[in-house]
Amino acid sequence: MRTPSSTLKIGHCLPLTGSAARVGRSAQLACRTWCDDVNARGGLLGGRVEIVCHDTQSDVGNIAGLYRRLMDEDGAGLLLAQGAAAVVAALPLVAHRECFLLSLREHGHPASFAYDGHFSLVHAAYDRNAALTEGFFELASAQEPRPRTVGFLSADAGFARDPIRAAKATAAKFGLDIVHEATYPMMSTDFRAHVAAVARAGCDVLVMCSYLDDGMGLVEAVRACGVPVKMAGGVMVGFAHATVRQALGPALAGFVNCTHIAPAKTALPAPLERALGTSASHVSPDESGAHCGDSAFLAYLQLQVIEQAVRHAGDIDKKGLATYVRSAVFDTLAGGVRFDHRGEWRQARACLVQYQPPADGSRTQVEIIIAPAELATGNLMYPFSERHRWQDQ
Repeated sequence: MRTPSSTLKIGHCLPLTGSAARVGRSAQLACRTWCDDVNARGGLLGGRVEIVCHDTQSDVGNIAGLYRRLMDEDGAGLLLAQGAAAVVAALPLVAHRECFLLSLREHGHPASFAYDGHFSLVHAAYDRNAALTEGFFELASAQEPRPRTVGFLSADAGFARDPIRAAKATAAKFGLDIVHEATYPMMSTDFRAHVAAVARAGCDVLVMCSYLDDGMGLVEAVRACGVPVKMAGGVMVGFAHATVRQALGPALAGFVNCTHIAPAKTALPAPLERALGTSASHVSPDESGAHCGDSAFLAYLQLQVIEQAVRHAGDIDKKGLATYVRSAVFDTLAGGVRFDHRGEWRQARACLVQYQPPADGSRTQVEIIIAPAELATGNLMYPFSERHRWQDQ
């Protein structure tokens, strides 16, 4: 039992090494930043807060054991999780010990089960996988000339399989014929052969699902191969941070991406903005994408909800926290957040952005929200194959 003056431990498992390390390190940076800030403000429930984070080494086989360690050895009373693999591995253990879990994965995953102490910050409400690309296809189908064919290129990894499966069904709904489908190993570094195969297939639309390192490689390969598609992009994790857009420069122009959450029209909290800026200033040009802004954003958002819930509930008991979370409105980076009876967001926050050349002619591409209409800050530049003309304007 935790006493009022003891340390409140929040447990997390993140890929700090291996193929997904940039995503994990970015989330860890946000966690540390929030922890330092909340402790500077007096901590929670009369004591200091500690983030206990273990490295999954980008291996899903390690996850269950690490969450068991967090609860049984480290004494973490509150738990965070990222994607589907973490939730599927952790949830049976968390439910058995009646702990509180806040994740970034929807409850409808086929391998998960209902647990009233699990809440999730997912941006796409009940059908996350379909929502990741539905707006993409809807936007593509509204263009002239209208695209007729689609190709898929994605990492051979769990995080990509479900979105691609859903995207294929969505493409069929919009009348697009699939003319190419391929995957690549997560550790790939040269994507030119994969992209050349896309070009030979002659698809009008290219949908990709990638993490940061492979996503950057794909963007460079598309530039090198000159793929003549009308629209390109999809679900490219880690591209929200300006350092990534700076590193890729004009090669990124025209790509359309689904963002995890459309931020409210406010600045990032000063501690997080300073941490991201300081981190970016301490890396070499070759490492300019060292942190993923969207991953940091989501981790900080999780902890904002945790902080407000703990302060108002006055305890870390699962039942009390769950009761409060279901009834409250949380003031967060993404605006006001409310949860439904399932423990998911009542209102989806998925949006599409396109990376476009800046008006001042500088190298770093600007992130323009192009859908949904009520959040749009600009229009889609189309077709992708003529993007060189945009850069000359």
